[in-house]
Amino acid sequence: MKRLSLLLCTLPLLGVATTLTGCGGASSLATVAAATGRATLSITWPEATRLIPTAANSITISFLQGTTVVNTQTVARPANGSSSTLSFETLPLGSLTVVASAYPNTDGTGVAQATASTTATIASGQTTAVSITMASTISSLSLTPTSPSVVAGQTVALAASALDASGSLVLTSASKLSWESSNPAVATVSSTGVVTGVAAGSATVTVTETESGKSASVGVTVNAPVSVALSPSSATISIRGTQSFSASVSGTTNQSVTWSVQESTGGSISSSGLYTAPSTAGTYHVIATSVADPSKSAIATVTVQAGGATVLVN
Repeated sequence: MKRLSLLLCTLPLLGVATTLTGCGGASSLATVAAATGRATLSITWPEATRLIPTAANSITISFLQGTTVVNTQTVARPANGSSSTLSFETLPLGSLTVVASAYPNTDGTGVAQATASTTATIASGQTTAVSITMASTISSLSLTPTSPSVVAGQTVALAASALDASGSLVLTSASKLSWESSNPAVATVSSTGVVTGVAAGSATVTVTETESGKSASVGVTVNAPVSVALSPSSATISIRGTQSFSASVSGTTNQSVTWSVQESTGGSISSSGLYTAPSTAGTYHVIATSVADPSKSAIATVTVQAGGATVLVN
């Protein structure tokens, strides 16, 4: 567990900022010696803040003399209002260690989410005041991927990250994120950030953290589905005859295809689309598969006859 001083310090990884101030005058520590002393502690709970890695629902404050705890109190996050005040009476005089720990449960149980400590001098007749401000206010959001693209009819997931002013990650609940598409006719977005391509075009997807009001946007490009067409779509040729095929690919700038014959004894086809029939008559199938999207292909039917004219169907 990371421990940092309470005195004018921040916990960028744990999300706690704390300060220690003294009452009456510029001195931050009371120095008058007497039998016992007193301390007050105030906690500010801003509504739009988070603790890392999870929200704090209670703070336990302990005063230690050496390694001995001489006084401790736990305060739960108030249901209404944004501050809590604790009073510590009859503290031993001298130098005490003040330890503040944030917990996920309201009774101070669970694994401590953040801890900070400092040294305070307790003096007779004076009150040492300690202030704790819960930090990790969301400063900005970011989205990944930063330049998403998706084919119409398919999906791409966006991930939103909340950051504090120092760039440290602030965990936030998915229920606090609101998603919106600027052009639902092109792309829609779900409550969890999953974008579905509807039609070719572009749209801007925006996510907003509802408590802090911070938002981030990203442009989404939706591409038309890839499709392949063959010409001719069917042909009738003689045994050992040849036939040229051409393929056109839409939905992508990559027009490349790979050629194949479905049947192992159905003849052969070159990389340029020239089909050579086998020595056995029958019905065979030529396949052109998109290189850009191998799940897309087109099939032409070839009837191989023992003799006769070649017949093409476009």
